[in-house]
Amino acid sequence: WTMHELSNDSFDSMAATDLNNNGVMTGHAVNYAEPWWQHTGFLSSMDGPGSDSIFEMDQIQSYGIVINDAGVAAGYSNDDDQLIRFELVDGAPVATALGDLESGTFTPRLNRINELGMICGVVPKGGGIFRAFQWTSQDGLQTIMTGSNVQVTDMNEAGEVVGGSNDGAFWYDDGHLEMLPGDVALAIDDEGRVLLQDDTAGSSL
Repeated sequence: WTMHELSNDSFDSMAATDLNNNGVMTGHAVNYAEPWWQHTGFLSSMDGPGSDSIFEMDQIQSYGIVINDAGVAAGYSNDDDQLIRFELVDGAPVATALGDLESGTFTPRLNRINELGMICGVVPKGGGIFRAFQWTSQDGLQTIMTGSNVQVTDMNEAGEVVGGSNDGAFWYDDGHLEMLPGDVALAIDDEGRVLLQDDTAGSSL
């Protein structure tokens, strides 16, 4: 095993949240010296010291959450509720706001960013209500469904999203929502095959 220590002279700590197949991580760095405790999204390679890319956004708190194999990460800012894309453009770190998640005081839960840059996740709305969403370059930020205990569990490379809620498992693609047998869809592969969990029967389908 080779240990890779996350550290940056400008920040007190770094917390990674995801790792792609090329050894690039995303997460957030923290500077406790700032009166507002600066949290800043980053990309970091296992190539060693000097491989960190910090996405400073003035006094906006930002967090990298998921990353694809192209090295593009997705996260959010909790000052203005924006969905954020983190990437390197000509070697320079660029953070792009993609739309208002309307998360308020709640923390968005990002599930995945695929190789096309599509992003999916859920936003808590309080009282056990969650709004599932997907972002694509073609349609922007779209609501999949809102309801009790809605969760997004997976998205394939074509952008098909699956998950579940109190109403059961669901499948979503390009504006079309379909309820599936079972309580929750656990995964979807790139052929569109869905793994379903039926809690009543105590089995997977």
